[in-house]
Amino acid sequence: MIKIGIVDDEINAIRVIRKYLDRMEIKHKIVFETSTFDETLTLSEEFQPDLLFLDINLLDYSGFEAAKLLQGLEIIFITAYDRDPVLAISDRSFPCLLKPIDFQEFKNTVGNTLKLICQ
Repeated sequence: MIKIGIVDDEINAIRVIRKYLDRMEIKHKIVFETSTFDETLTLSEEFQPDLLFLDINLLDYSGFEAAKLLQGLEIIFITAYDRDPVLAISDRSFPCLLKPIDFQEFKNTVGNTLKLICQ
């Protein structure tokens, strides 16, 4: 069972991620959902997710800041801004999904990331 954390300040984005995970029919458990920097760090430490969906632009911080503190955790960045995927690629090579999230792109990105987790 893959443990997943979701960090986004848009409830619709969280709903889409949940729906897409269910459509992929992978064995998973969403261990937390949050939109704040402090909760991201605290909940990540408490629940030790295998995979974190992390919005780059949140109200109180940048997802890049959180990623630097979450070493060893597989992260898929999420953003609505075209310039951010370039930053994500240059910053530890995390995959990045653009909002609105396309299911096929989601499926490919999550599938590739799960291969890394399951190695």
